[in-house]
Amino acid sequence: MSDPRAPGFAKRVVLSFCLTGSAGLLALTPAAGASSFEPSPDRSAEVVEGRQSARVLVPPGVPIVDYDNEGYRLRRLSERDDGSIEIEVETWAVADDSAQAEWQPPTPVPATMHSVPAVERLTGALTARLTDPDERARRLTSWVARNIDYRLDRSRSQSAEAVLERRDAYCTGAARLLVALLEVAGLEAREVPGFAVEGTTTSPPGLHRWVEYRPSGGPWRFVDPLATFGFVPATFVRLPSERLPMAALEQPWKLLGHVDGLIPIAQDPAFPVGIRTVATARMRPDGARVHVHVPTDRSADVIHRVVLRGPWIRERTVQGNGEAVFAAVAPGAYDVRVERLSETAAGTPLSVPVRHRSFTVSRRQAVEGLVLNIDLSPERTVDARASRRSGASSR
Repeated sequence: MSDPRAPGFAKRVVLSFCLTGSAGLLALTPAAGASSFEPSPDRSAEVVEGRQSARVLVPPGVPIVDYDNEGYRLRRLSERDDGSIEIEVETWAVADDSAQAEWQPPTPVPATMHSVPAVERLTGALTARLTDPDERARRLTSWVARNIDYRLDRSRSQSAEAVLERRDAYCTGAARLLVALLEVAGLEAREVPGFAVEGTTTSPPGLHRWVEYRPSGGPWRFVDPLATFGFVPATFVRLPSERLPMAALEQPWKLLGHVDGLIPIAQDPAFPVGIRTVATARMRPDGARVHVHVPTDRSADVIHRVVLRGPWIRERTVQGNGEAVFAAVAPGAYDVRVERLSETAAGTPLSVPVRHRSFTVSRRQAVEGLVLNIDLSPERTVDARASRRSGASSR
């Protein structure tokens, strides 16, 4: 399937370095008196959990078939007089239980499949010591996410061999390479044609392609090597066929409603920033979770940037009245700054400081994984109050 991307869309830059250590070790308190200490941006991916749902109006002429699996459900709701179809998509990001799954060693790859020597060598080098199928899938997806640059050029081959040699592709090539790697690793995998009603942090809306895989039977699992591992957004509409009438592509897809219930619970240094993953059976989100309530005026169009500065720098963007959540926050001294984002008459982005607050995460709060609620409303206290993650917010 071709992948019509906006001509002005900048090439996705994939980081070439790798962070080490667990998320809980990414933020160490600097030594006292180290005034020249300059924090580094946190360049690891987010681990999320929760559910998303979206209602989409699909243009007339686009084939839609109900699909229900563990982690992705698509169903037709109604068909309108003009032939457009209203659908609902639900997706879940949940920790896998692959440690309990049965696993058989990879079988030899048939000659008709992806028996490219370079693909086989890379797969062997990355997964030789991994016995868990989902760990193999994570390692291979992480490699593609870090090493394949996004480049929309339909004149270039998107075969697995060509993409691996060039180290660039658009979504079709990235998915095709990942499928080849997964199959050599002994997992059943397939490309999924679809449409992204909304773009992600690494790819714009439009025709898209992602991957489904499964270790040895059972439910399919979901991967977009450009954006996610373990799930796909609810704004990804799975199509039963690659063949679409041109008239259908010329009409707009409408997002009628979207509920994003995903919550960040940790950082994942195995993947680059911009990717969102699910937890593995071996992953435990160490550290406290900081919730910053951002009071704004009544306009839902007001956008604020919340910056958490300590040994590491993390940012969140909040629209309207909302809450910024920071996960896996290690013990140490932190500063929260809220900036209002706007544009000048010349169109230049402008950041205006609104409020800021300093606080400390104690070792006990981090070890016990407590939630620290910070309310920056003028009429409320600005002291951080700790509560259990399973408990209610204490404001």
